Amino acid sequence: MLQTKTTTNQFWKDVFKSWKKLCACFGNHNATTDICKSILWCNENIQIDKKTIFLKSWYDNNIFLVNTLINKDGGFLSYNQFTNIYGGVKTNFLDFFS
Repeated sequence: MLQTKTTTNQFWKDVFKSWKKLCACFGNHNATTDICKSILWCNENIQIDKKTIFLKSWYDNNIFLVNTLINKDGGFLSYNQFTNIYGGVKTNFLDFFS
């Protein structure tokens, strides 16, 4: 199960909090599962400065879904975990935490 309390990244906390509220409005009891299966790119529910996001280097390395950013304990990957798993991804600390 996804544990939003384990991340210090305010952006992702806000994303999941908003998504859970939205799902609750529609009576969806599997919000966490739905969130994890959501596509990251060009998703109206995942935005920075009111714009959907797309990171080509992440996409090119098969990072498509929210669950690719979740560790085995249900929390978000740390930057070090992410770079260890997806070493070929051209990213930096700022992209990861944006």
